[in-house]
Amino acid sequence: MKSLLITISKMVILLSICILFGLLSMVLCYALPVDYMRSHVVESGDDLIREGERAKWGGFITVSDGFTDAIMLGKAVYDGKDSVLTEAMLNRSESAKGYVDNMSKLVHSLDLDAENVISEYPRYWHGYLVILKPLLYFFNVSDIRIINMILQTALLMICAALVSEKLGKRYLAVLIPGLLFINPITAAVSFQFADIYYITLISLIIMLCFKDWLTEKRAFIYLFLLIGVACAFFDFLTIPIVALGIPLVFYMLIFSADSMLVGILELIKMSVSWTFGYIGMWCSKWILTSVFTGKSIIRDGIDTILYRSGASFSEGEEVVFGRLDAIKGVFSVLKNSPLTMFLLILIVICVILLIVTKKYRYIDYKKTLILGLIALYPFAWYIVVLNHSIIHLFMTWRDMAVTVCAVMACMIAPFGGKVIQNEVLNKSDIEKRRQEL
Repeated sequence: MKSLLITISKMVILLSICILFGLLSMVLCYALPVDYMRSHVVESGDDLIREGERAKWGGFITVSDGFTDAIMLGKAVYDGKDSVLTEAMLNRSESAKGYVDNMSKLVHSLDLDAENVISEYPRYWHGYLVILKPLLYFFNVSDIRIINMILQTALLMICAALVSEKLGKRYLAVLIPGLLFINPITAAVSFQFADIYYITLISLIIMLCFKDWLTEKRAFIYLFLLIGVACAFFDFLTIPIVALGIPLVFYMLIFSADSMLVGILELIKMSVSWTFGYIGMWCSKWILTSVFTGKSIIRDGIDTILYRSGASFSEGEEVVFGRLDAIKGVFSVLKNSPLTMFLLILIVICVILLIVTKKYRYIDYKKTLILGLIALYPFAWYIVVLNHSIIHLFMTWRDMAVTVCAVMACMIAPFGGKVIQNEVLNKSDIEKRRQEL
């Protein structure tokens, strides 16, 4: 019990530090002058209007989220008149009257004679502005997308190299298919989809680089808390389950226990830690905004959660959903997708190799069961966060990246690799972990 209390205390302190850091970073980024940022958005205005809200370079799975990108850019270039702290809390933007799509509203709101409507969006941190505002100060939107592509490619290469070095080349067959389901090309050109992709890649890099230290210090629980915090700070409600599930898959490949119970408890502990960081960081924005601005944001945040997890959608006439409708929708999106065909081919190849090489005899059933539980995370998300999953199907199908990683890990694990066997917990370690929980 004492060990548990110490761990919880450290988690609370770490979350408090993150909240303070988040507040300070938002205030600092809102202190930046916006003149150059506005001119750079105007410079890219024709391209943005031409793309619209749902640009795509292929089928449905390539759709970008121009609607939300316009919101992000609008908040980055808004020239507020209140104090920096108030603007950082209320996250205002302007939209031009007389236009239908968000991109046109954004671009024309920067016209000198524009008649604009001001809106607030305080229930999210909008932490992406800490990065987007400085970038817009020096670059236009097209340039930032190229920078995005370069950085994401570099991080992917680093991550792939670490997986190959720390776990073995075979485990690239876990990493690459999973990341393909996030759709890296769209993530490079759509700011909305970039956040979770960056968080996932950076989390894996940290996990693999500092694997031994994190294991020795029993610090993985704090890493997962930080991942949850990062999701709540930088991201809207897009595909946060990806930034939990994919790191969990690789954590369970690193972590080795001689008891299924310990493995399941470890899975629960990391998931709870991520959830604590995610919800704690998100809710802190509501509280801080209410305190510093006097506006009641807490009720708005709670109402949003209830609505997004509800089984209905109201825009004119109310539509009621069944709890499995989001899952059906995702399968309808993926059933004829080249990504699905690619995955099925990989699975068939793995099954054939397991049979031919007789590696099926080395299947670790307790680890397979735990990975199977992780594979179910997106389905649980679709059921719980039903409204959001259905009406944003163009993005939420990407949650299946978690299932893909978990399934491929089950397929690849029997072939071996460089997973350190001396990390198997002895009985005293098992007893310590039980006491912590």
